[in-house]
Amino acid sequence: MGAFDYLTTEYPLPKPSFQNEIFQTKDTEAQFLANHKITAEGRLLQQLTEIVPEAERPRYREYLATGTLWYLAAGSIRNTDNWVDANYDGDLCFYGSNEADEWGEFVAHFQAGQLQSIEEVPSSEA
Repeated sequence: MGAFDYLTTEYPLPKPSFQNEIFQTKDTEAQFLANHKITAEGRLLQQLTEIVPEAERPRYREYLATGTLWYLAAGSIRNTDNWVDANYDGDLCFYGSNEADEWGEFVAHFQAGQLQSIEEVPSSEA
């Protein structure tokens, strides 16, 4: 299994029934459930996060008392309203299911940060 990031796309997909879905990808740099989006203009953006002050972490003290490392993850990071251009170069594979429970895989081709195309990956099912 392993970590992944989330991806949404404002850019039109080749299969419209997947347009408003949230996908997973293992091709982005973060790999800690970070949010990314492909804009309508064809840029890949990453949502910035911030450290939550200890006083605002709901179970920080409780986890700290256990002696485990859970206190590090217990609400310690939150998303901001800020997005940064990832200036992505290369292929970005993403996948997920839609409301009809259909599986979809796509690959977005970026060159120097600009989306060149998005293609559907053919299903391996016969």
